[in-house]
Amino acid sequence: MESTLMGILGKIWSKNAPELEPGLTEVSGQYLLTVSGCVEKGEDTFITPTGSIPLITTLAFLCEKLGVDRDSTVPVLTAAITEAMEAEQKEDGAIKARIRHVSEAVEYVKKEILQGLPKMRRQGRLDASNLRVTFEPVAAAVTT
Repeated sequence: MESTLMGILGKIWSKNAPELEPGLTEVSGQYLLTVSGCVEKGEDTFITPTGSIPLITTLAFLCEKLGVDRDSTVPVLTAAITEAMEAEQKEDGAIKARIRHVSEAVEYVKKEILQGLPKMRRQGRLDASNLRVTFEPVAAAVTT
């Protein structure tokens, strides 16, 4: 139960993370923690693994399978990365047309390629919105 409670509190903490200055922040003290309410865990689902595809490794295998060597690829890849970074800053008509063309290719990949990949298990959503957590300092013991 302790690890479950720690995980739930971590989820709540991540949504309410404090604004801290860079560096170490000392945390010390005793607190009375009161937790009440309920937590709902959704069913696990299977999803297309778009976020877990290793892009660099995939590109390396693609180049290898196409018979493209590093020396001819690096200048083209460097130019493409540079253009993509600049396109993020200024999207004129020509760039938008090129991006639209690439968007169509991306949609094709999503529909025709990614759907054929093995599905990956995603843990069900954890809803802690109905959980109330309060804490108050515990009075220090008086020593004589």
